[in-house]
Amino acid sequence: MEEKIHRIRQPLDDALDFTVRVIQEDHMEADLPLRGLAVNSLGRAHGGAIVSTADALMANLSGPPSDDRGTQRAVTVALQVHFIRAARGASVRFEAQLLHSGRRLSFTECKVYDQSGKLVAQISGSYARLEGEGGS
Repeated sequence: MEEKIHRIRQPLDDALDFTVRVIQEDHMEADLPLRGLAVNSLGRAHGGAIVSTADALMANLSGPPSDDRGTQRAVTVALQVHFIRAARGASVRFEAQLLHSGRRLSFTECKVYDQSGKLVAQISGSYARLEGEGGS
């Protein structure tokens, strides 16, 4: 039986138009097309779009991510971003992983790759569960 997984739904996610390809309890992957808001004035991936997409994925892993309406149950405490190179191609791929989940805080990481498979960015994040929203 397939388990129903709730994702956080936000207008920015819809505007960036990223698609989640794989969802597991501690791992999530997505693709972000490099068009519209995801492109900077140089025609390359916008750093803010990369960080926003990674933040959305990592927040979803810091579960329980949302209720059945898509309202988030965790907020970002800190992000550390390392941009390694400019992304080339029509999209970038994200691989986000939950590293540790405590009673109140979760720790995650996300690696971002361009279409040729080269590492574009490495991002780590910590997230706090909102009061009264459960957790282990």
